[in-house]
Amino acid sequence: GRVPSLRRRRLLPLWRVADSRHLRLRCEAKSRSWDEFDLLDTNRDGVLSRAEYAKRMELPEKTQVTVRGSVGLNEKLENFKQYLVECEETGPLQYRVVESFLVALGTICFVTRVVSPDIAGELFLKEVEDIVNVSFFIKFLLLFWINEFDISWLFTGSGALDVASCLPVLCIPARIIGG
Repeated sequence: GRVPSLRRRRLLPLWRVADSRHLRLRCEAKSRSWDEFDLLDTNRDGVLSRAEYAKRMELPEKTQVTVRGSVGLNEKLENFKQYLVECEETGPLQYRVVESFLVALGTICFVTRVVSPDIAGELFLKEVEDIVNVSFFIKFLLLFWINEFDISWLFTGSGALDVASCLPVLCIPARIIGG
């Protein structure tokens, strides 16, 4: 029979789930995302009524897609690619500042290493220059990927400059090999 009132309050969701029509809705709700479940459960009792479940069709399509982990890898890559294209085309301030800083740092490291190798050795400027060169190589690979690995892009003005900016990276393996 009856459950004492204190115990009934704690087990209220279990009593509702025992009802057959709530059991079906509860099982279907478990297969959906918890974000969407929380949106549908308007009275916050942990169980979807028929009316609440029927409202799932009224949710905007964007809300139904916001399930964590449901965005596929291809969609994430396309979003990242679009972000890179926007950064390259519009050149937001932070992007330009970082790129200018890296160019200046690489130039200072190179000039100091040529003019005064002793100071460059003490300040480890060769290693700093290697880090800057690797960052330019990564930027080149990302830009090449954005352009669908099209060889003709390498012969455009920006492509040729990007290739030239990452060529010093070849010194790193040559130094490791012993060249």
